[in-house]
Amino acid sequence: MILSRISRAIREQNWFAVAIEFLIVILGVVIGFQITAWNAERTARIQEAVILANLEEDFQTLVSETDDVIERTFEIARNATVVVEAIDSGVVPEDRVGQFEEGLISLVWAVQPPQSPSTLQELVSSGGLSRLSDPALRAALARFMERYEAVDGMANLLVEARFNNAQRAPLPVSLEPGSVADLERAREAGAFLSSENYRVAQGVRSTLEHYDLDALRADPVVRDMFVASRTLNNTYLSWLVALRVRAQDVVDYLESSEDTP
Repeated sequence: MILSRISRAIREQNWFAVAIEFLIVILGVVIGFQITAWNAERTARIQEAVILANLEEDFQTLVSETDDVIERTFEIARNATVVVEAIDSGVVPEDRVGQFEEGLISLVWAVQPPQSPSTLQELVSSGGLSRLSDPALRAALARFMERYEAVDGMANLLVEARFNNAQRAPLPVSLEPGSVADLERAREAGAFLSSENYRVAQGVRSTLEHYDLDALRADPVVRDMFVASRTLNNTYLSWLVALRVRAQDVVDYLESSEDTP
């Protein structure tokens, strides 16, 4: 219809009408592009809001899981220290017997860091991190990723140390493996419903039957192994705390952004 009116106006040499019709066409195209741009921007805002909500949920979970890893790593470091002090003094304090025995067992343990948030991994792999509109949030996520890589590297060192300790001469201790009945009781008690339940369940892993403290003291290599375990886990612990701080920074920033109109 517009083209027919333009053609008629040209034949009649009604240049004013031609200009009006062309203006209508141009305005229609511009408005169409603008509406498309508005819709695209609205869609992007909705998608970003979903991403931010998922990030907040993921990082809240990460903080909680990191707290658990910190607690378990602290126990390993503390128990290794108890073993070192007992080897040096030749006496296991009565109030530290449980920690001493746990330390003997946990020499070859290593606690892995929690998984990096899945939403963040997807953003990185898809190149979507750069599309987040908030530069401060992008910076906070970058600081977290840098710290996470360092913690993950430290965890790999612990795994290597655990493997090396497992390959050395057996310690003068005897372990009593858990029985089938122990495993079944643990399952009935809900030990396999969460990592926390599994960790505290008795009978799932081997227990200490007896140890020879004099033999432990007679071999300096044994003391060195526990000193190394203590040192590595203390370092790992400090890095885990720094990781938690970075993760909490992201959570705090996202929560504060929700309150900002």
